Amino acid sequence: MDRMQADNAGSNTTAADDPQYIDYMQDVAMKAIELTYIGKFAAETETRRRKMECFAQFKAFTEDKEYREMVLKYLADCNTIWVDTETRNERRIAKLKAEVEELEQQNEFMERAALVRNLQGDRDKKQHVEDVKTAGKYQAYFDLETDELDLHG
Repeated sequence: MDRMQADNAGSNTTAADDPQYIDYMQDVAMKAIELTYIGKFAAETETRRRKMECFAQFKAFTEDKEYREMVLKYLADCNTIWVDTETRNERRIAKLKAEVEELEQQNEFMERAALVRNLQGDRDKKQHVEDVKTAGKYQAYFDLETDELDLHG
């Protein structure tokens, strides 16, 4: 009888207590871990390889003369557009400043005109009061003369 049969003969031992079974299960677990890490390593290696391949293609593309000329033309166009926009904005700002200055002058003129009208209105009110007083005096004099004419008449 071999050892396993001798150990298990007539005993109540289970497979989990068997040292060979334990060694076997540990080997299976190690293989599973090893396969997991090998799979992860292979995936990471493939990812790195693809990244390097993409980088190499991009580097070759950027070193291409036509690409460089295209980039330089694009940058020149952008610069031209920027300068044109900046010039247009400066002209627009100057125009708006001139409009603001003109409106401020008009506002000052209107304020002065309103002040003159107010002063004129005050003078007109004073003149009106004086005219009413004078008219009252003349009316009294006229009434007095009319009464005298009626008496003599």
